[in-house]
Amino acid sequence: MTSTFTALPLESGEAFLLQTEAFGRKFVILVDSGKKYAGKKHPLHKVLKKHAPNVDRIDIAICTHQDADHANGFRNFADEWYAAGNTIGEYWLPGRWANVAKPIALNDENFAKDILEGAQEAIFGGPNNKSIDDSFGDRLIRSDSKVSEDDFRDHAKKYELSNGLKKAGADLVEEENSLSSRNEILREKQLAKSLGMTMGDLLERRAEMEESDPISTSSAYPILSMNSRYFYFRKDRPYEAKVLNEYNLAIDTAVSIRRILDSALKHTIPIRWFDFGLFENGSDPSGGIPEVLEPVNSVEVQAPLERVSNVAKYFSLRLSRQNVESLVFYRPETNSEPGVLFLGDSRLAFGISKPKGDFSMPANAPNRSIVITSPHHGSRVNDHAYSVIKKWIPTSSSQPLYIRNGGQSGQKLDEYVNFSNRKCAQCVQCFGKKWQQLVKLDNVGIDWNWTQTTGKQCGTPKQ
Repeated sequence: MTSTFTALPLESGEAFLLQTEAFGRKFVILVDSGKKYAGKKHPLHKVLKKHAPNVDRIDIAICTHQDADHANGFRNFADEWYAAGNTIGEYWLPGRWANVAKPIALNDENFAKDILEGAQEAIFGGPNNKSIDDSFGDRLIRSDSKVSEDDFRDHAKKYELSNGLKKAGADLVEEENSLSSRNEILREKQLAKSLGMTMGDLLERRAEMEESDPISTSSAYPILSMNSRYFYFRKDRPYEAKVLNEYNLAIDTAVSIRRILDSALKHTIPIRWFDFGLFENGSDPSGGIPEVLEPVNSVEVQAPLERVSNVAKYFSLRLSRQNVESLVFYRPETNSEPGVLFLGDSRLAFGISKPKGDFSMPANAPNRSIVITSPHHGSRVNDHAYSVIKKWIPTSSSQPLYIRNGGQSGQKLDEYVNFSNRKCAQCVQCFGKKWQQLVKLDNVGIDWNWTQTTGKQCGTPKQ
């Protein structure tokens, strides 16, 4: 098969499509969905059918992180995709969300209150009145919170998934093939398990959705719309404004997650969770489908924690907003197929305000040119990722092929424009806000055919 990589031209946000082959079967992978504003149709379905007309099934749909320009299109896209008779095999989502997925999906009436209490504990520091600093470790595992280190380690031990089973790649593909042929009940069971629900929970929630099927806006989810009426300002409690702001940001994340979970429930799309937190705490990346698509900075977990404190729920929402937690996936090169590295908004390093320790890249560096999606739409704030890649890929190897998409808000570019092998699907800097185009690569033999790539190089004069 000829692999095809496409940077899909959208009005806002970014989305990438990879069609490739492994173990004798085709894989179609969608990474992110672009931005979706409420009340407007999402163009992703039409763009996909125009530029990949033979695709009627997406095997894996990935949301790398919560940012609207990556996450907000999935609900409307899934509805339009299924209405046209197409299907989605699985969602791959950030593992932080697993800890709050069940109460969000079930519209738990206590959920917003729990998040508010979690935000208060995080800001005021609980019984020791200790505020939280920028350290992820302190944020998730603290002696004065209800989340113990034993709880966290139990999560890692109890829910290790496919990589822990040490299955061969061919066995995993056989499992993937069987998934597409299972009947609706088996897929429902898998979905319910991934959300920590019973089948009764799932069927009841689906029945509610069939009656109302709310539009994906915060106003459609009243339980996720608590506001400042639950707060009472006092001059002697100056942190209350900060708590309210943190609470509102966490609820915004919950609304984004709710949209995706609604589409999974409506269309019976099983979910696989990829946890950055376990990776940050020392676990090796694991899961995915070996030799097809492998996580670089996450550990696949099978199901949500059975008990989650309010402060942990709050951090599950708040931390997933940070670009440092953006999931990174690698389609390794093989003897017959070229490789792709999907960076999302990652700098390939820990740290929120600035890089604090590089990620370990896959042990086997590519020997040929691979496609790399430019991190954070090529923004200079993510330039650190390029230094990590330079250390990973030997100088004797062919140079990476950088593809830029999204970035309509006009991020400033720096290191990205110094690469000769670069193409853009969006370029506010050089071509204006309305400019967009298709960027598409096929492979010739075992290499990407860069000379025939569509698209222009960013950094050329405006036309």
